[in-house]
Amino acid sequence: MKSTSFDLIMSALSNSRKGEMERIGILSKFLRNAPPDTDRDLLNTAMEQLVHLQFMHRAERNYGMIVTEDEYWAIRNVVWNIDKQIFWNAIGKRMLHMFDEAAGQWLIFDDESNRREGYDAESFERATPVLDSDWTPWERVFNADNPPDFKWFEGAKTNLSFNSLDRYILKDPEPHYYRYWESESWGSEGPQETLRLNHRQYLFEVAKTVMALENLG
Repeated sequence: MKSTSFDLIMSALSNSRKGEMERIGILSKFLRNAPPDTDRDLLNTAMEQLVHLQFMHRAERNYGMIVTEDEYWAIRNVVWNIDKQIFWNAIGKRMLHMFDEAAGQWLIFDDESNRREGYDAESFERATPVLDSDWTPWERVFNADNPPDFKWFEGAKTNLSFNSLDRYILKDPEPHYYRYWESESWGSEGPQETLRLNHRQYLFEVAKTVMALENLG
């Protein structure tokens, strides 16, 4: 059964006079005080709307996702007291490119277009597939059936190199400094060993390592 508090919140959110920052506050207060027996569909809806607004306004909030005390306690309440999958489902689709094997595409949810977008795995051209609104690349956000063998985003496929490097080059091919390495020689009397790479150079080093490993069989 829908709670009266949630009905009031949804009514407030539908009021066009409410600014989006005020909506963040309304949703945060609801999720902060939500008891564990709150309807899961309502919690998913509230969390999805909260995270959507947080991502849409990252720049004006100094790129912080959790800015207010209510936001912190809202997420903490849902993750620790209710169901962590509610939060990580909303975050995962916005933070990680997942591989859609059927289409051969790397996809992530974009809040500005309100859809999943990404890149073709072969051509690296931009991809904007037509998908059902409830489509997800995983079958289960978090599997804790066999602790301590925990599984996140079960059934989905991703790649560390693509998420930490490739996607940034595809988005902006101009060279930016990306990695800075400093050896244990820091503070010693000898010359200091450092390595600074822009992301093009870093990609080249990754490619060399991959080719070397492939040649080793």
